[in-house]
Amino acid sequence: MARISTYAPVASVAGTEKLVATDAKTGNATSSVTVEQLVNYIRETEPSDLDLVGINLKWSNDPAWRYTSSRVWDDPVMDVFVPLLWMEFENLVMEPDTTYEVVLERSTKKRKKGVEQPGDYKRGGFKIEDTTTTAPPYNVRPVSLPISTPTGDLYDFKFDWYYRQEFPLLSGYKVPTNFIPNSTRLPIGFRIKKTDSAGEVTYSHSIRKINLVGSNASVPEEASIGFTEL
Repeated sequence: MARISTYAPVASVAGTEKLVATDAKTGNATSSVTVEQLVNYIRETEPSDLDLVGINLKWSNDPAWRYTSSRVWDDPVMDVFVPLLWMEFENLVMEPDTTYEVVLERSTKKRKKGVEQPGDYKRGGFKIEDTTTTAPPYNVRPVSLPISTPTGDLYDFKFDWYYRQEFPLLSGYKVPTNFIPNSTRLPIGFRIKKTDSAGEVTYSHSIRKINLVGSNASVPEEASIGFTEL
């Protein structure tokens, strides 16, 4: 290979030019990467103002902080109380002409895809729900809610729609036949979504995680949804 200084410079960078690099995922094998790939990687990993944001959460059994679900459950005499979450956003500076949303993500289990082949699995972990693929009636639950103020407000994610009619069974999770537990737990997390005037969207990392807990163990006629620390 000749000296780098002997090569002619690129007259106009298009982004498709290739650079020599080592691939850390394959034992540092010699590979190539385009300029465009490097630019995208830097954009995705560059620290943003959202990385400094924190979320304080509060919940309560106070009637002002919950309401009775309007859903029809398998048990016709059961009332399910749905909680509101009080959320305060630390270090969130809301810029003009920019919208901010708090985004809910839930824990999913690793499972096989439609075609059962060795190693053909969908990865588990915390994921933001794709509402375009969520079957009715569960597609009414919001994935994100607009942030009205960083100093704290109550938010309603319609948590009753994370359960089947056979409360407290979780929607989207398989359970043994004829088995309905007294309580269930679903880890959930929250991110911040920022959309500027040009439509460019930025997501924060997962800022806060808690458990969503459905229970009818105490008084079956007064079931409730609540939270615990993860």
